[in-house]
Order: sequence, then structure tokens, then C-alpha cells
Amino acid sequence: MARRFTAEEHARVTAAVAEAERGTDGEIVTIVTDWSDHYHDVSLYYAGAAMLAALGLFAFFPDLLDAKLALFTGGWGRRSGIFSWRCWWWFRRWSS
Repeated sequence: MARRFTAEEHARVTAAVAEAERGTDGEIVTIVTDWSDHYHDVSLYYAGAAMLAALGLFAFFPDLLDAKLALFTGGWGRRSGIFSWRCWWWFRRWSS
């Protein structure tokens, strides 16, 4: 619901702005509106920060990512270090 300032409210705002302008070289412009910004971009910044934090966490603790993926795969595709080394060794020997 739009409401206009009364003459008294307008005079109070004008006096406050004039008082604030006395101590500066700048000019203060007062704008009164019915609608303010929704700040949708702030949620995008939070999402980007959360994404970077998760990537940083998984970069420092890669086993944590493997554990999270194992929840979805049931542990399939997870190889021990010695098994992957034996596969590499067998492949190198077979291809020579």
C-alpha cells in the first residue's frame, strides 16, 4: 500500500539530510520507494561459496569423497591400492 509522506515527515527528512550534508562536500539524495530489491544474487554467492568449500574439502580429504560415493555405489568400483598396482603391473608386462 503506497503512502505519501506528510508535510511534517517531509520536513523532518529534509532537515536531517541538510544536517548531514553540512559536514561533507557531497550531496545526499533521498529516495523513498514502495519496493526494495529481493537480493536474489546473494543466494547465488552463498551457493558458489558452498561449492568452493566442498571442492576444497574434497581436495584435502579425498577419502571423504570416496566414502560419500560408496554410499551410492554400495562400495562397487572401490579398489585397494595393491589391487590397482597389480593391474598396472600386469598391463605393463602384457603389453611389452
